[in-house]
Amino acid sequence: MDERRHQKKFKQKMVDMDIWLERIRNLVKPNEWWKVLGLKLLGSTATTKVSGNFRMLKNFYHQVVRLAFKWVNRRSQRKSYKWALVYSFHPI
Repeated sequence: MDERRHQKKFKQKMVDMDIWLERIRNLVKPNEWWKVLGLKLLGSTATTKVSGNFRMLKNFYHQVVRLAFKWVNRRSQRKSYKWALVYSFHPI
């Protein structure tokens, strides 16, 4: 039962992050919201740090970076950022 609750919470956090990234992508420059994204990730990992929870935290981190890459490339018709450039902004 505890595992199911964590999965629901994880999915909800991913949906919330997806909505936030979609809304902020055109409001400010990517290098500015990338810093805010780093702080959001730092805060979410600080509040959910439980021993034995490293796998889910790592999964959350990779999924958020994947979502950021998706939304930063939907700012125009051409693919504006590659993975190397996304990680060069700020290695979260």
